[in-house]
Amino acid sequence: MNENISQIVNQVEVGNPIEMGALTVFPLRWRQERAGQDQVVVLDEGLGTGKVLVEEISEGGSVPELSVQNNLDQDLFILEGEEVRGARQNRVLNISVCIGAKSKVMIPVTCVEQGRWHYKGRRFSSGSRASWKMRKDSSKSVSESLKHRGVFRSDQAKMWMNVDMELRDKKAMSPTRAYSDAFDAVERDIEASLDRNAELPSGTAGVVVALAGKVVSAELFGSPSLFARMRDKLFRSYAFDAWGIEKDHKRPGREEVEGFLKKAETMEAIPRKSPGKGEQIRLDGRDVTGGALVVDDELAYACLMSSD
Repeated sequence: MNENISQIVNQVEVGNPIEMGALTVFPLRWRQERAGQDQVVVLDEGLGTGKVLVEEISEGGSVPELSVQNNLDQDLFILEGEEVRGARQNRVLNISVCIGAKSKVMIPVTCVEQGRWHYKGRRFSSGSRASWKMRKDSSKSVSESLKHRGVFRSDQAKMWMNVDMELRDKKAMSPTRAYSDAFDAVERDIEASLDRNAELPSGTAGVVVALAGKVVSAELFGSPSLFARMRDKLFRSYAFDAWGIEKDHKRPGREEVEGFLKKAETMEAIPRKSPGKGEQIRLDGRDVTGGALVVDDELAYACLMSSD
């Protein structure tokens, strides 16, 4: 990509905060209009057509890999942390990927259902999204795996520990120790907590999210159109994080948010060829972790997460 990934923070502006219970959301907008990845199809849309197939890589399966067949005439975008349910066991994506039209790609995933390894249908359906804690721990281990082994592998044991923690916190019963049961147990509360009428500024292409007063994550998409199609899944996952947390706390200001974004300028950036189209940029610093997907020399998606 022509621009240094760490300098992208200078190309976005931070909007006014929106309060959603224990969450504080700051919209992000590109300073100059972009149309990157406007034409891609997202996972929920693709599965809905019946022309995108997510399956085990073989009859026997492989825990850290899945097969995605994109039979559409458009590229397919799948966001890191998105959950797919079914087949031998539920999984979440380790990284964001762009799968070209009429192509088949093996994608790196992590199991979020420790107690099942038998078929529940042959194909996967779309689920929720992993919690912030699950995603930030996965991000750190993916970067370490890439450095030492050259693969986008997550720490499976750590993921199972986090799933068990979410099940306990949400008081969810789960015979197969599935993350989906934790999410489904509080889904009604999540829906009630979200302000569907909260208006984001025109051109919003991402958000910075604070949980209980602490900035925990920034997510930026290549275009407002792509963000708009992922917005509900993002907000639902953060509402899951905020479940049970009191909403009375000090809210961060714009300066704190801008300081969090500035950390990208000092992060180590590790480029690697991505599964599917484009290039992965792993981003790691002393107290932040994340990554970016660059396709056709344009940013498709980037994320920074607090790692402490």
